[in-house]
Amino acid sequence: MKLQIDQIESFDTWITQAEQRISTQLEIIQQDISGVDRQYRQLAQLQDELVVQQQITESLQNMVIVIDESSNSGIDTAGSQYTSLEIEAKLLNLSERWANICTFVQNRWVKLQEVKIELEQFESNRDKVNRWLIRKEEEIEKILAKSNITDTDSLMQQVHSIKVIQTFSSEDLI
Repeated sequence: MKLQIDQIESFDTWITQAEQRISTQLEIIQQDISGVDRQYRQLAQLQDELVVQQQITESLQNMVIVIDESSNSGIDTAGSQYTSLEIEAKLLNLSERWANICTFVQNRWVKLQEVKIELEQFESNRDKVNRWLIRKEEEIEKILAKSNITDTDSLMQQVHSIKVIQTFSSEDLI
């Protein structure tokens, strides 16, 4: 029985640490690709740990409590006394916390994938806009380099060219 109680306490410690990692590292989704990638790695590590811990949960599911009547329905391990009801309550609590962690990991994978796709599209669109702006700045610089403020016809032609650049700017982005 001591081995099973030790497993319960060890599993409880692991769940507490996993919950702390979730709340400090994974609860809020990062807003940049490198942060999302970091959270992917952290979530993958937690997923691997869940697989290892699954064996413990299965052994705890099959746990049979043997009560020694001579010790007043308590189980004495390492100087602490557990009643069968306390063990049952602790197992129920661990089961709920385990399910919460598993659900969180599953849902967070989906959410991180969605956020990563959105961020990649945003980055791609930002790069397109930056390239477009650079082209337009170069066109304006060429016009300004050719400018002749004293020649009205040339100046009107440059104004017309700038208007054309502005008109086509929204069409170029699409």
